[in-house]
Amino acid sequence: QMCIRDSLMITQIENLGAITIIPDRLYWISDKSPPKSLKNAFYFCIDNDLVYEPFFADFGPLNLSLTHRFVTELDELLKQPSYTQTKIFHYTSTDTAKRTNAAYLMGAFMVIILKKPVEEVWQLLRTANPPLADYRDASYGQCTYKCQIYDCLKGCLLYTSPSPRDS
Repeated sequence: QMCIRDSLMITQIENLGAITIIPDRLYWISDKSPPKSLKNAFYFCIDNDLVYEPFFADFGPLNLSLTHRFVTELDELLKQPSYTQTKIFHYTSTDTAKRTNAAYLMGAFMVIILKKPVEEVWQLLRTANPPLADYRDASYGQCTYKCQIYDCLKGCLLYTSPSPRDS
């Protein structure tokens, strides 16, 4: 009976279009409205809490302070004893900017906390439907440089690498 219940839960999660970050534990989802509650599920959204301050027509990525806040708070949430049997969903709206920044934050969590290779994380995030937007430069006028979440995740490696001064 447990296998049937777990199988139904997996089917429900797949039907939501969720991306599995940690099997049976952590998911990322973007939709027009918050997902309906599944049994033993916790949903959180940072769309209006961790916000990028644009210079012109740019929309991200979020700065290292907000990135650090997200990855450490999510790591702490996953370690809380009261959530050990809970499926956790990072939910974001379908707003292009918020969605892309939320995907970046989940990718940063995977690189910084889970120590996943950037290429593996990017391949997973690229499965998001619709596709994630590219970031643009912060200058006035026409964009002359586009940056993908992949590029930002490569930057996260610098954040996690020991400084030459630490040697």
